[in-house]
Amino acid sequence: MQPSASNGLSKPSAADAFQVRSLSMERFLKYRGRISKQELEEVVQALAAVVELS
Repeated sequence: MQPSASNGLSKPSAADAFQVRSLSMERFLKYRGRISKQELEEVVQALAAVVELS
């Protein structure tokens, strides 16, 4: 995803469903950007496909 005024990103970014790990909520100290409901659904579907393969 390229940076834009609507997503608030400062550099090109991506979600990688094959590089998932758990994190503590306390590590989320700084806002990085936002995604649309459609983009979030695409990430959820990708994660679901990876988990199903496991």
